[in-house]
Amino acid sequence: MLQIAEIKLQSITKEESSVEDQFFVGWGTLTLINAGLAQGKNRSGLHWFFISFFLGPIATLALVILEKLPEEDENNNAEYKNEDFCNTKGRTNRITVHPSESVQFC
Repeated sequence: MLQIAEIKLQSITKEESSVEDQFFVGWGTLTLINAGLAQGKNRSGLHWFFISFFLGPIATLALVILEKLPEEDENNNAEYKNEDFCNTKGRTNRITVHPSESVQFC
């Protein structure tokens, strides 16, 4: 009788640790999914990874609700725009100008 109780106790302990391990694996997977989701919305994946580590499904809900941020230029100059202009030889060139600047076009 004592051996049966001891075997049951060991199996319960193994099941508890298995459930606990599965919980942490699932939580870790959720943090990685949230980091990818954040990058898809032009947000910092690293920041959302750590936010998700503490908030879990609440962070997922926040990411789903938040709007996608606009993409930035390579030079981080979203306010600048490309303009075409003609040079003296009749060829078209492309320059980058700030909206407040005036450019003479031919």
